[in-house]
Amino acid sequence: MSPVKNIIELCDITLMLREKIHNLDTNSDKNLFRIEIDIQEYSPLDWLLGQHHPLQFYWESRDGKFEVAWIGSTKKFFYPQSFDLKTLHNEIQDLITQDSSLFLRVYGGLAFSNRTSHGSLWNPFGQGSFVLPRLELIRNDDQYLCAINILNSSQDISLALEELSRVHFKPGSSDKIYPEIISRTDLPDKPTWKEQIEEALLAFQEKRIEKIVLARKSTFKFANKIPPLLLLKRLKQISAQCYYFYFQPCPHTAFLGASPEQLYKRDHQTMWTEALAGTRPRGKSAKTDQMWSDELLTCDKDIREHGFVIHGIREILSTISSKIEEDPQLNILKLTGGQHLLYRFKSLCHPNVSDAEILMALSPTPAVAGYPTQNALSMIEEIENFDRGWYAGPIGWLGHNQAEFAVAIRSGLMCDNQLDLFSGAGIVKGSVPDAEWDEIEAKIGSFTKAFLI
Repeated sequence: MSPVKNIIELCDITLMLREKIHNLDTNSDKNLFRIEIDIQEYSPLDWLLGQHHPLQFYWESRDGKFEVAWIGSTKKFFYPQSFDLKTLHNEIQDLITQDSSLFLRVYGGLAFSNRTSHGSLWNPFGQGSFVLPRLELIRNDDQYLCAINILNSSQDISLALEELSRVHFKPGSSDKIYPEIISRTDLPDKPTWKEQIEEALLAFQEKRIEKIVLARKSTFKFANKIPPLLLLKRLKQISAQCYYFYFQPCPHTAFLGASPEQLYKRDHQTMWTEALAGTRPRGKSAKTDQMWSDELLTCDKDIREHGFVIHGIREILSTISSKIEEDPQLNILKLTGGQHLLYRFKSLCHPNVSDAEILMALSPTPAVAGYPTQNALSMIEEIENFDRGWYAGPIGWLGHNQAEFAVAIRSGLMCDNQLDLFSGAGIVKGSVPDAEWDEIEAKIGSFTKAFLI
């Protein structure tokens, strides 16, 4: 289908949406309206590239079956400081369960921890932020639809019509050239990183912790502003088979990434989660690739590191679910950018266990914090000299009896002409500082390739 034909059809969709909005039965007892229209095949990300709304979001599941791009807010849940996740969850459920037949999903994420920094670039994201979108473009398998959500009030109906008039239905430009990189700084720097690893190794000897995940922030400054959505599009081309996410809470500021790691997926009481740890590159030949896989499956350090994640998740699942099924053996998750040890769980959540309880139990996992988790978190607070913000926190969506969240690793925070890249390494007894530094360099490699193209 030609791009011109797509544009014409989507312009017709705009007219259809406006007509359906004008015909809403505002005298009904509904508090919320959702209008959905089936459309022809059209890339949600390309559509989003053409928008100018200050609030934008993009998500694609790791299996590639669900993709959504949206702009604007019908209802926003924003918490700048610590808050009660159960209260937030109840407010969200009260909104989206008014009519369970509607395909309502609230999208957003949470910070890694309660640690905040005054004046931080993370301020627009808060400790938690979820949004019921205004206008959505959705691909569900091979079905495409455009949807608009409107509160049953004359004010919101007028606002929805006004926002709809500013929507662009043409693909955004993909030919922008990235400006020159003028500086790079790493926090911590390499000598400090070595000191942090040595401090962790001492903690292992003293039996305070058995694993800790230490992170690094690499800050790139460019000569001019960089286009974050275009960076995400290039990131998708380089890092296949990942969760892709993009959250822009205000102009010129966005959090984006390509994460290989699922936090959990839930369909009614059935829940899936996984332990992911250990990293090796992909080989240029089948033989070399298998060599790296075999090394990962037999490396004592990586097996122990991954074992703490398995044990931690198993402990958590025993408190919130039953009928736990586990993989019979370790697997390898092969992605374009690398391969990892993978161990999957499937369980049946206890009746009345909410997503708030699941999120509080699972996040952060030992894969991004350490083990025992609370002891590792305390040590991270002590020795990491930057704010993780939403890095390594949960990002995804909540629906009626369904949810899916990724762990927001392999991610970056963009603000004007600055890009902060975040990545971490699991430290256990026997870890070598230089090797862990190199592992993080490899992990941020997809990002750096994307903006050096």
